[in-house]
Amino acid sequence: MFTQTFTAENLKLPRRCTSSSSESGERNGAK
Repeated sequence: MFTQTFTAENLKLPRRCTSSSSESGERNGAK
């Protein structure tokens, strides 16, 4: 149960925590 909830919350929240490097690079380029 905890795992499922955590995953759901993680998906809802910005994925900058999971993949900060990948997301950061893409965000910087997009901006």
